[in-house]
Amino acid sequence: MRKFDSNPIDVTVGSRIRAARREAGLSQDELGKAVGITFQQIQKYEHGTNRISASRLIGLCEALDVSVFDILQGLQKNSPNHRTALDLSPEGVRTVAMLDKFSPARRRSVLKIIEAMDDTA
Repeated sequence: MRKFDSNPIDVTVGSRIRAARREAGLSQDELGKAVGITFQQIQKYEHGTNRISASRLIGLCEALDVSVFDILQGLQKNSPNHRTALDLSPEGVRTVAMLDKFSPARRRSVLKIIEAMDDTA
């Protein structure tokens, strides 16, 4: 891993924070104000550029009204549903990050395209 690459776990946690923020209907600025940081820091967390400390993660989860378990679920290799960005190639991680930017309807459309391309079915 190059020095400036984001850790796949940080990217996954960030994307889950972003999804929870969007679900809560909050902007990055509003979430930042709720936890006492700037929207730029929220952006860095959401992209996995900066790691989130345990105390900050708890604060974010409280502001988003989600459990820490919801954010961290499945990241530990010995958990029953472990399948995360850790298992993906660099292209897979980039694909997941791009899909996360799409609306749910657009993600479903992309999934239908991918399913149509699947020759193993």
